[in-house]
Amino acid sequence: MKQLYNFITIKQPPYRWVVREDIKRLINQALIGRETNLQARQVLKDNNARTLFFTTIPFLGEVFVKQYKLNDWWSILKASWWRSQAMNELLMAKYLHNRDVLSVQPLAVLEKKKWGFTVDAFLVLEKINNALTLKDFFSQPLGGTSGPGMFPEMSDYLVRQDILKRLGQLVRQAHQVNFFHKDLHLGNVLLTFSFQPACTTMDIGAGRDEPQLYLIDLHRSLVAGGLSDIRKIYNLAQMSYSINLVCPFTDVIRFLKAYRQFDFRPPVFRKLVRRIAVLMEKFRLRHYASRAKRCLKDSSEFMVYRDDRYKIFMRRGTTPGKIMELIEKHKNFVQQAPGKLFKHSIGRSISVQSWDEEAKIFIKEYRYSFMSRLKNLFRRPAARRSWVAARGLALRRINTPEPLSLVESRPGGVGNSYLFLKEIPDARPANQFVIKFFEKISSPVELIKEKKKFVKQMAEAVRSLHRQGVFHADLKANNILVGVEGGEPLFYFVDLDRVEFLREVKWSQRIKNLAQLNAAMPAALTRADRLRFFNEYSRALPGYEASQKKDLIKRIMKITIARHHLWPRSFGQIS
Repeated sequence: MKQLYNFITIKQPPYRWVVREDIKRLINQALIGRETNLQARQVLKDNNARTLFFTTIPFLGEVFVKQYKLNDWWSILKASWWRSQAMNELLMAKYLHNRDVLSVQPLAVLEKKKWGFTVDAFLVLEKINNALTLKDFFSQPLGGTSGPGMFPEMSDYLVRQDILKRLGQLVRQAHQVNFFHKDLHLGNVLLTFSFQPACTTMDIGAGRDEPQLYLIDLHRSLVAGGLSDIRKIYNLAQMSYSINLVCPFTDVIRFLKAYRQFDFRPPVFRKLVRRIAVLMEKFRLRHYASRAKRCLKDSSEFMVYRDDRYKIFMRRGTTPGKIMELIEKHKNFVQQAPGKLFKHSIGRSISVQSWDEEAKIFIKEYRYSFMSRLKNLFRRPAARRSWVAARGLALRRINTPEPLSLVESRPGGVGNSYLFLKEIPDARPANQFVIKFFEKISSPVELIKEKKKFVKQMAEAVRSLHRQGVFHADLKANNILVGVEGGEPLFYFVDLDRVEFLREVKWSQRIKNLAQLNAAMPAALTRADRLRFFNEYSRALPGYEASQKKDLIKRIMKITIARHHLWPRSFGQIS
C-alpha cells in the first residue's frame, strides 16, 4: 500500500524550506543553515533554464537536484506572486502520488528570497536507480534481445510494443485524474525495471523484471477540473510527435490504441488520427524553429561571448581567442594579399584557413552597404540568417557545411560579420563536378549509367529539401556542393542567407528552383538527363499529376531562357 507524505515549511531567512515530514531531521542536520552544502557531485545538464545534478546528503544517500534559474523579472515575479517551478513540481508530484500515478517523489524544496522576491529555487528528488528516459530507450537500435535484465525471453520488438502499451495506459491514467502535462514527450517519461517475484514456485520464469514508467519534469503541469478533450488530444499529439521522431508511425498508432479513452470505431479513430497528425506537423515546425534559435544563445551545444568589439556565437569547445586570431589572418589576406582569397568581391570575401591538424575552414566575411544596413534594422543580417539556416538544415538532416562560429561587430551588429564553415574535402560546385567527373569516363555505356545515377540522387536531394518545407531562393548549381563518400555523391547546400522555412513549398517556388538549376547546369547534361531529373523529382510528390507535366516543363523552360542559361538556346527548346 502506498504511503502518503506530508510536507512542512521551515523558514530560515533568506531561505524557505518545504520538507517531507519523515526526513525533516536528516535535512535539518545536513542542509538547513548549511545551504551552500547543496552542491553538485555530478552535473547532468546545465543551461539557461535549469541545472540538473546528483549530490549526496548524509544519512539520506544520493539524491537528484534540479536548480531552476530565475534569470529575468518575469520568472521572478511568477515565482514570487504565484509559485516557483520547483514548488509547482512538488505539488504536482504529490497530487499524482496521492492518485496512484507514478512520478519521481520529491523530498524538499529550497527557495531563496531577496527583498521579498524569490530569486533562486531548488527541488530535491528521490534518485531512481538504473533508469533511462523513453527517448533514450527508443533511440537504441533494435537488436536480437532487449539486453541484460530486460525480458530475456522477449525480443526488442515485443518489449517496445509492451512499453508503448504501458505508455498509453500511463497517459490515460493521468488524464483520468484531470492532470495536464504541458510538455509531454518521451524525454519526460522515465523507464525503470523492478523485479517481480513469481506468485508460486510453479510459475514459468519464476519472476522477471517488470517495467515501470514515471512522469517527470512536472514544473509546467496543472490540474484542470474536468480535463477537456482539446487538452487530451493536445497531449496525445505531443507524445505522438515525440514517438514519431524515433519510431515509425505504426508505433504512434499502437500508442493511441493503448490510450483507449475515445471512441475507437474505425471512422472515428481515423478522424482522431488525422486531427493528431495536423497537430504533429505544427509541433514539428515549432520544434525546428525553437531548436534552430538555440544557436543564438547559451545552450548545451552553443555559447555566446561578448567583448567591446565583437559578439561571437560558437559551438562549445571553441575558444574566442582562436576565432579572433583567424579573423586577424583573414583581414591581412583581404588588405595585403587578396589574390590568396578563395573569393573576393565588393560584398563578400572568403578565405581558407587551417582549423586544426586535419580540418580546414572557410571564413566568409559579409560587408554590408548602407542600404543593406537599413534593411538589417528590420531583419536579421545575412550572416546571421545563414548561421540560423544552417542549424535549421542540420536539424532536418539536410547536408550543409558544418557552421562553427558567427562573429558580429559591435555595437548593434551593423559592421562586418564573419561566418566560419567547416570545409568538405574534395567537394566541388555541382556544375564543375559534372564537367570534371564525366569527362573522365570514356565508355558511352558507363557514362550513361553514371549520369542516370547522378541525376537521380540530385533530384532526390532537391525533392527532400522541398518536402521538408525549405525554399532556397538562390538555388544555383554553384550553391550546391558535391562531395563523394564511399563512391556515392553527397549534396551540400550553401549560401543560406536566402533560405526560408515554410509549412509547404509552393509550386511557383519549386519551378523557380528547378529553373535556376536547369539554367546553371552545363551542356554535359543532355535534354534527356534533364527530363529524367524532372521525372525523378516529381515522383510521389503531393499535388502532382502526370497531366501537369508538359505545362510545368514549359514554365521551367520559360524562366530558364530568361536567366541566360549556359547551354546553347536550341539545346532545350520544347516543341
